[in-house]
Amino acid sequence: LFLRAPIHSYFGIISYLFYIRNESRYDGLKKIIIDAADAKLSDLSDIRMSSEKAHLLLDMLFCPYVSDNMKEKWISGALSGLGKGIPSKAEIVAFLNPTASMCIQVNWDKQVDLLRSLEKKELKQAY
Repeated sequence: LFLRAPIHSYFGIISYLFYIRNESRYDGLKKIIIDAADAKLSDLSDIRMSSEKAHLLLDMLFCPYVSDNMKEKWISGALSGLGKGIPSKAEIVAFLNPTASMCIQVNWDKQVDLLRSLEKKELKQAY
């Protein structure tokens, strides 16, 4: 698979992950993508000042294709970066359970029909 968008950016990470979902034929690429997200989220000391990191963190926390272990790591890192204590396993589980069906920027459950979306925009006329 030839990668056109850089994986190290928010857009690249989220776009590729949205496209490949949980398809087993992309397991190698999925690991590369999640490793790129993990590298980006390894230092969350600037989470209050970095919109890209904040959006990436939130979208990855709500992504059903990311393991709970990785999400726990990122939650702990974010709370540490915010000067909060490290949460217990029970607190993390309590946070992750209701968020499984939520979305921030990306609706992970919805498939996009790009052609239909473009056709709708084409039918809209400007004033």
